[in-house]
Amino acid sequence: MARTTKMLKNRGGRLQKGEPGGRLPEGLLPAAAPFVIYFLLHGIAVTGVMSGQGEASQAELLSASAVADVCAVVAFLFLWRREQCIRGTQEAKAGGLHGSVWIGALLSSAAVYLLFNRIMTALGIPEQDAAFQAFSKEWCELSVLRLLLISTVLAPVTEEFLFRGFLLRRLCPMLGNRSAIFLSAFLFALFHGNWTQGIMAFSMGILLAWVQLRTGCLLLPILMHAGMNALALLFAVTGIADYPAGWKLWVLSALLAPMGIGIVWMQTRDRWDKQNIRKNQKERS
Repeated sequence: MARTTKMLKNRGGRLQKGEPGGRLPEGLLPAAAPFVIYFLLHGIAVTGVMSGQGEASQAELLSASAVADVCAVVAFLFLWRREQCIRGTQEAKAGGLHGSVWIGALLSSAAVYLLFNRIMTALGIPEQDAAFQAFSKEWCELSVLRLLLISTVLAPVTEEFLFRGFLLRRLCPMLGNRSAIFLSAFLFALFHGNWTQGIMAFSMGILLAWVQLRTGCLLLPILMHAGMNALALLFAVTGIADYPAGWKLWVLSALLAPMGIGIVWMQTRDRWDKQNIRKNQKERS
């Protein structure tokens, strides 16, 4: 049976709502392959460390996971290139985006992160549960270079390939853009393994997926993700968020978040409209 996707006309630069097209398992199986590779590599790495010593420290486990991440990135790059060749698609070039899009996206991600962090604090919701806090304490005792490598390079690259790359691209034709954004964000939250971090991950997952669809450039969500992780690392190491004058930062973030999102929305309207026209023409042909 031929797979068809009927796309409704886009108005006012808003995200299109696509009707589900194709059988669900048919589209999800290729998206599941990168996840299988990711968990398999991590399972092999952790098992290797545990079997060699019986017990392993958090630093050793994180080092093993870092090696698995590097291998996963290599595999993801191969799969990403292969999928582009098969589907006849091409990732938007980073140089093709207006500079204000990069500024707006990075600004919005930092501001939204700060805003949600403050809201959770005001509601008495810890950013980490007790079990994860114990893990994070040992995690922060690692060298700064290793922390930066894991949190701002390896984690953003692997997670963005998984959720905003392979998964989101498969979900959009089947569920429509809006449903795909929320489902990928929900799965991204579950991926973090604890409910307190999951709240933050869900909100950021929505923003990252929206930016990916608006720009067509996966590098931008990767940099946004890296910036948010860098902020989290800065707060964990310095405790700057608890300073008496910290409230001024939260007020500023409440003003900058919609500004950054608005910049991305305005600067990508022409590209988004042209992309929708091409899709509609392809569907009619």
